[in-house]
Amino acid sequence: MVGSRYIAKVRSIVLLTTMFLSSIICAESMNYIPMKVEIFTDANNDVTGLPYMQRLMASNNIHYYKLDKINKIEKELSAGLPAQEHKAKIVIDRRMAKIDKVAFQKAVSNAFQGVIYAFRYKLTHYPAIVINNGEAIIYGVYDVKQAMRIYRDWKRS
Repeated sequence: MVGSRYIAKVRSIVLLTTMFLSSIICAESMNYIPMKVEIFTDANNDVTGLPYMQRLMASNNIHYYKLDKINKIEKELSAGLPAQEHKAKIVIDRRMAKIDKVAFQKAVSNAFQGVIYAFRYKLTHYPAIVINNGEAIIYGVYDVKQAMRIYRDWKRS
């Protein structure tokens, strides 16, 4: 009987110690999880690892900008337009009538917002991953997981 009480106390102590150490390790690693991540790239340079980031942090704190998106939108709208302005206007009006206005406005807004933020951060090339509003900028990395390792290592040093 005494032996089983002793074993139960030892198990409790081990469990509490494990929980305490886990919370310290978790708190320590949380210091290296960014509050905001912005990814700047173009259609030819996709970045991988977004599902990893979505598991790590809230999706509304991850922003993905394709800097050539506005050019793509413009090409799609102007493809095959007639040379005469009045005929081109009729074709554009028809195309715009078929478009989901909310989705279109969101796509255009996101495209311009990415370009504006790229200028704000003075990005020199892409892909670029901007962390916490410019606290860190990681260039040339196509994998978000790798970028987070670079950021974590930088924060630890």
